[in-house]
Amino acid sequence: MTIRVEKVGKMKPIKGVEIVEVIRVRAVVGEGTKEDPVREVFQYWEKSGKKIAERINCGIAEDINYDEISFEASKQDNSVST
Repeated sequence: MTIRVEKVGKMKPIKGVEIVEVIRVRAVVGEGTKEDPVREVFQYWEKSGKKIAERINCGIAEDINYDEISFEASKQDNSVST
C-alpha cells in the first residue's frame, strides 16, 4: 500500500506512520442561531478514555436529520466507555 501525504505549510518530514485503533465520536452541537450555529464535531479518544483530538465541521452535514436533534445537554450522556 502506498500513502501520499500532501505537505501543508512548513510541515516537517514525517517521522513515522502507523495504524492505530481509536474511538471516534460524532456529535452535532449548536443551537442553530447566528451566535451558536449547528456544526458537526468528531472527537477521537484512546481506549483508555483520554481525548486525543477534535475536529469541527462548520458546514451542514447532508445525512443529519436536524429536526430530530434535541439540544438539551442535561439529557445527553457524554461519557465514553470501552
